[in-house]
Parts: sequence; C-alpha cells; structure tokens
Amino acid sequence: MQIRILPDTSLPAIIYSFSLPNLPQDLQTPAAWDMERQRVAAEDLELPHSVYAFDKSTWMSSIVHELTFDMAAMAISVMFVDGQVQQWPLRDASCVQTLKNMLLEVHDAAKEERDRKLALSQPPTPSTSNFEIPSPRTGKHKKQRSLFHFVVSLVTPSTPSFPALPEPPRTASLPLSDVATELLLNHAPLRLRARSVLVDAYRRHVACELRQRLPSAGYAAWVAQSMLRCTTDEMTRLVEYMGGVVPPPLSYRSLGMSMTRRSATHLFYDEDDLPEEMDGMSLADSVSTDTDGSSVHTPLSTPVGTEVRRRISQQKSLSMNTDAERYHELQQHALHLRQVLVHVEAIHNHEEYEARNLQAVLAIRARRRAWSNRVLMGGAPHSELGFATPRTSSPLARCEPV
Repeated sequence: MQIRILPDTSLPAIIYSFSLPNLPQDLQTPAAWDMERQRVAAEDLELPHSVYAFDKSTWMSSIVHELTFDMAAMAISVMFVDGQVQQWPLRDASCVQTLKNMLLEVHDAAKEERDRKLALSQPPTPSTSNFEIPSPRTGKHKKQRSLFHFVVSLVTPSTPSFPALPEPPRTASLPLSDVATELLLNHAPLRLRARSVLVDAYRRHVACELRQRLPSAGYAAWVAQSMLRCTTDEMTRLVEYMGGVVPPPLSYRSLGMSMTRRSATHLFYDEDDLPEEMDGMSLADSVSTDTDGSSVHTPLSTPVGTEVRRRISQQKSLSMNTDAERYHELQQHALHLRQVLVHVEAIHNHEEYEARNLQAVLAIRARRRAWSNRVLMGGAPHSELGFATPRTSSPLARCEPV
C-alpha cells in the first residue's frame, strides 16, 4: 500500500510505501487462511497477491493499492488493486493538523539536509595571503622607451600581475521533494515517525470508512463483486458494439432458424418439385434479360458479385455469432458470480449468528457463576433473579420429608 500526502502549500509531498512482512518459511499457515483460500479457489475467483487478504483484520489493507490525503481538496481517495477508486471528504480537523505538523517536520529536516549538502559540496575559498606580492627590484637604470613603445603599451591590454582567483563550482540545488524522499528512506527516526503518523491516520480515518463501504463478508465477497462489475461492463460494451441489440439465447435462436427454414420449404414451395424447364427459365431470367429486343443483354447479377456478397454476409453472420456466444458466456459467468455472492453472504451471516449465540451463552454462564459466588447479591435487577436458581435439582430436594 502506497500512502501519499499532497499539501496545499509549497511544502514537499510525502510518499510512503507500507507493506506487511512475509511469513517465515518455517511457520505454518493458519488453518483459517487455508480454508478461505480453498473456498476462493473452489468458486473460481481471483486469488489475492498477499496472503494477508485471507485474514479478517488485514484483508482491507491488502486490497488497497494507493491511499491519498489531498490537503488542497480536503479529500481522501483510495485506489484498490482492481483499479476502482473511492473518494470521500476529509472533515476531521485533528487529522488535518496532524498531517500538517508531520509535513512541517519533514520540510524542516529536508531543508537542513539540503543546506548541509550544499555546504559540503562547496570547496574552501582561497585567501589572498597565499599570493606573495613581488618586491620591486633595484637594478640598473633602464633605457627610456621610445614613443612607439609607449603607444603600443597603451593599445595592448596588460596582463595582471596577480593570478585570477578560481571560481567555485556551481552546484545545482536539489528540490526539497527529492531530499524529503531520501530522508524518509535513510533517516531511521524520521521514517519511524512518519510511519506511525500515517498508520494511525489510516486506522482512525480510513479503515472505519472502508469498513462501511466494503462488504462485511471479507475478500471473497469483494473479489466476486469486482469480477461481476468487470463482467457486466464487458457485456455492455458487446451490446453497444452489436448496435444496442441484446442477442437471444442460443436455444431460442436455433429454434427460430429451424422454424424459418421449415416454413420456407413447406409452406411456399419445394425446389425438388419444380420442372427442369422452370429451373432453366428462372436461372436465365436471373442472369440476363432483354431490355429493348436487341442482341445486347443487360446482366442483373453475375456469379462473381453474388459470391462476394455471400462471403460478406457469411463473415458478418460469423462475427455476430461469435459476439453472441461471447455475450452468453459472460452472462453465465455473471450468473455464477451472483450465486457466489449470495452463498458467501449466507455463510457470513450464519457465522455471525453462531458467534452471537456463543457470546450469549458465555454471558449467561458468567452471570450464573457470579450468582453462585454471591457477587451479584444485593445489586442485581429483578430480571436477573433467575440466574440464582440452580440449573439441576439436587437429589436432596427430591427426598420426602420425614
């Protein structure tokens, strides 16, 4: 799961990747996880990427791909592993203040780290005391220069007597976002601080909302809903591709084609009963005709054109049949997924009912134990006086008095 914080100011954004550790190889997988995996595989559902999806307490975090706290839009958006996105407003002021404090802390630490790197990257500036000023020489009297040398010295630039100081190399300043990301990766105390704040924000403000939006039956119900949504979307695209006409079932289509052929062959005519002369005349009439009684014949249909049209119609019918078969396969798959959803919800409701009954039995036993220990005497309501009666009668109570 990737957690992002998008600030509303010039503060750097924070991206933190959170993942649960893998189970050790020598540790056996819990039996409840194995049962859930077998149930998902038996229903032909997609297996999760993480084994924590089979746990009731961690399956929601295992299907979340990206979590974004948008401070500018004051919204929380969650992207799941199937591509679906859910968004709701961020209304809690304490969560906003906590995230802002963490952003300021990371910003200050990143700024200090960037300044430290810039100071280390700049070389020390050389001082002017390293260069010795040449002392004037007292030598013999030089000959006075001529007027030509004087003019040439004025025109020609003279070289400085002191060497030029080397310019310090320019270092490109790193953006604060990169420095903040590097700090979260390398600085252990800051990374642990950001982790604790983000995990607490997810637990308090995201997990509670996801518990209301996601199915209560766990990963099996969620993945069945996701696959059903993808299947219905593909069925809608196929219907739009076929011109908005939903193809009939295959049994009705085959029955309709057989009825059409039977009516065409038995109600109107039979080609085997026609005489040969009529066959020749009909063929000649379909191929050519006389327009004005001359020797020029105008063909109505040629064998080549008829063959091309027949092939085009066959290709269209084949494509339509393929799309119709694909549509009916998706329809059967959607029906199976709906049955899986009903079955999973029924199992979940039965498990909750059994858990409630078990808790009620344990509560009754605890109250009976409290009555037997005389803990509730004097402070119990009248509705709980029945717990003071023994569950089984004593043999002494069945004895007749003497």
